[in-house]
Amino acid sequence: MAATTSKAATANLKRVLVYHFANSLGGRGLIMQQELTRGLVFMVGVLAATAPWTPVFSQDDDSEPLTERAMVSPGLDSETLAMAYPDQAVWLESERFGRALALFEPEQTAQPRGAVLLLADEGQSADAGLAGAVRGLFAKAGWAAMTLGLPPLPLALEPARKAERQPPDAADADAAPEPQSIMIDVMESDDVLDDLRENYRARIQAHLAAAVVDLKARGYSRLVLVGVGRGAGHAISQVAGGAAGPAALVLIAPEFETAERQPAIDSLSAVATLSLLDIVSSRSDRAAAKVRQSRMKREGMTGYQQQAVAMGPRPLPRDARGLVNRVTAWLRPRD
Repeated sequence: MAATTSKAATANLKRVLVYHFANSLGGRGLIMQQELTRGLVFMVGVLAATAPWTPVFSQDDDSEPLTERAMVSPGLDSETLAMAYPDQAVWLESERFGRALALFEPEQTAQPRGAVLLLADEGQSADAGLAGAVRGLFAKAGWAAMTLGLPPLPLALEPARKAERQPPDAADADAAPEPQSIMIDVMESDDVLDDLRENYRARIQAHLAAAVVDLKARGYSRLVLVGVGRGAGHAISQVAGGAAGPAALVLIAPEFETAERQPAIDSLSAVATLSLLDIVSSRSDRAAAKVRQSRMKREGMTGYQQQAVAMGPRPLPRDARGLVNRVTAWLRPRD
């Protein structure tokens, strides 16, 4: 038993060291970290798929089975992050969906301005990419910052998303199916996929709501919700849900599914009193952004503002300082 514990502790220590080493290398380090994480996740997935499931019991044969371990959002390497940032780690609990890791950094000024809750882009952890770069910057500007990772889309939903991006005549009817599609086809009924999609969205909403509750319990009454990339749609859903929470919403390089683009705009226009900053890339196609802007003006949403920023379609850690400066400057007149 002691030998097993020692091996586990050694393995965890190695993962933490790899994480910090990767972060120390900047942009290249982030790429290295992501590749290492993908390798670990792949090996865990192979083991989970091939090993038989065995219930865990306590050493006493007459006792009841041990309580099932709480679920953790998959694909985000949460346990390693929690060990790497023990002072910032916050486990957000959901009775239905288990727990998710957020990272919290309090404000570094005598007069706190409020709290920023940032939902990362899809497939990124609470410390990856932009999320990891903005926490300290917001804290120095007087804003407590909590970042939450966004789990990757379930594998079974990827073919539908890929099909949305292709023109109708792009698919070759005679093309051989991808290896993974053979498994996916077995469960590809509309009802199953709809349930899977809804469950994915509900899990994210539950953990966002738990993050809002946590920040309010810390005494922050003024909350700003930030959604990055595909996290923007989930942030909109959280605000449009009607629950008391964020008073301001920031979208950074928002990206929506084709089928969700119009509903997202409808949800925004329904929250007429919301302060909303829509930050878009000046280097990408802005057609969808112009549609959003026009709709907000027609709806008379006076709290809406769109700003074009010189950054790529997906913001990088090097964009963090400029983005934080824009967000805090936009919030300042509302203090």
